[in-house]
Amino acid sequence: MTEREDKTPVAPSGAAEEQEILLDSPIVESEDEPGAVDAPGVSGSKEPDEAAVESTPVVEEAAVEPVPPVEEAIAGNPEAAASADADASAGLPEIPEGASSAWPQEEALPAPAAGGEPPAPVDPPSGEEEEPEEERPMTLLEHLGELRKRLVRGFLAILIGFFACYGFAQQLFYYLSLPLLKVMPADSKFIYTGVAEGFFVDMKVAFVAGVFVACPFLFYQIWAFIAPGLYEEEKKYIIPLALSSALFFILGGVFCYFGVFPFAFEFFMSYSTDNIVAMLSIDEYLSFALKMVLAFGLIFEMPLFSFFLARMGLITAQKMRDVRKYAILAIFVVAAILTPPDVFSQLMMAGPMLVLYEVSIWVAALVGKKKAEREKAAEEGGA
Repeated sequence: MTEREDKTPVAPSGAAEEQEILLDSPIVESEDEPGAVDAPGVSGSKEPDEAAVESTPVVEEAAVEPVPPVEEAIAGNPEAAASADADASAGLPEIPEGASSAWPQEEALPAPAAGGEPPAPVDPPSGEEEEPEEERPMTLLEHLGELRKRLVRGFLAILIGFFACYGFAQQLFYYLSLPLLKVMPADSKFIYTGVAEGFFVDMKVAFVAGVFVACPFLFYQIWAFIAPGLYEEEKKYIIPLALSSALFFILGGVFCYFGVFPFAFEFFMSYSTDNIVAMLSIDEYLSFALKMVLAFGLIFEMPLFSFFLARMGLITAQKMRDVRKYAILAIFVVAAILTPPDVFSQLMMAGPMLVLYEVSIWVAALVGKKKAEREKAAEEGGA
């Protein structure tokens, strides 16, 4: 054994200082076993070095008092128990009194059937039930979208009727002018003063003929646009009302052609003399004839609209009788706007309108009578 370097160890004050002294001690190889090292208090052999052991100071461990469990400490101190309960509940959400039924809880799902898949989780019922799509009121944008759709469909129907009638435009104009040709003097004839006047006359004739051809579909689009605001019982009248509207519109045009034109044109041609020859422009005649035909077609819708309004309860026969004097004034104003500025034309249109107004009063009275009978029968059945 090689002699270790003579160094007097200093008594450490603790275990940390003892470890520092051991690390600072030199490491010496052992002569008996190469590669073996000697450390303070350790020899190359397995036997301990008695001198090193004697010189190593004994460190006395400080006595550690045992810490009593938390439960025992709290049991002996009521204030500590209250403080511990407050700390434990500080991180939990506060549940209001009486809200235990509203507090969200997980519902137990039913057990799956043998060999089957587990049932899908059921969403908790919401406070408000969603209204069915047909019962939900439409917004303004939805109304505008519905109006746009109906207008596009109506325009396409008129366009189809226009192309179908354009090839017969000259024949249609001949039949339209036939009531006037019968009463015109022999030396009178139609003329046109514009280069493209004949072409535009054919376009107008084809357009109005297309309107009459497509009028059943057009009136259906009008009533279908009104349908969302009606009750289910009233919606079943949509198709009958559309067909009736088309029928009354055509009847109005036919009445104007056969009942008004012959008398009106005979009266107008009576002003032709030997010195005054009628030279009529085809565009002016067509504008007058089409305006009268369309106006009478719309006028004949009055009884039908009266039936619809009375069916909805918006008007009654008594109300129409009460406002009769105002209705007569309105009829003459409308006749003056739609007809040429002469008294005879106004009377030719105002007369049928007055008759149709009286028919509308009778229709409203009939609807009101049937409605009262149904209500009386319902009351007797309920009693």
